[in-house]
Amino acid sequence: MTDQRDCSCQDRQRSRNVCKHMRAVRLWMAAFATGAVAPKPRPGATAEDDRVAMSPAGATYLAERCQQAEAATLTAYATLYPACRVQGCQDEPEPRSPDCYRHQLVGAF
Repeated sequence: MTDQRDCSCQDRQRSRNVCKHMRAVRLWMAAFATGAVAPKPRPGATAEDDRVAMSPAGATYLAERCQQAEAATLTAYATLYPACRVQGCQDEPEPRSPDCYRHQLVGAF
């Protein structure tokens, strides 16, 4: 038996060092916290066991929250990674200018 703090293996009991079993549990818990892994489904469980009944008001609320989260993500991305204002250009704009260097040169002539 093991968890993040202790293990019943001989290596842990003998040396009191962090064993490979404890490291595995710690890595799995860290991955679970980020959403990279999920627990295995229970044996004999069907897809119907995971269904949830939701009211129309609850569904509307969840849909609105998803839309707000998407809008916030797009706004944050545009702020962190600005692009040239010319349609289709993905170059970074020059400092204190909405255009990239290439489009500033085009407009200069």
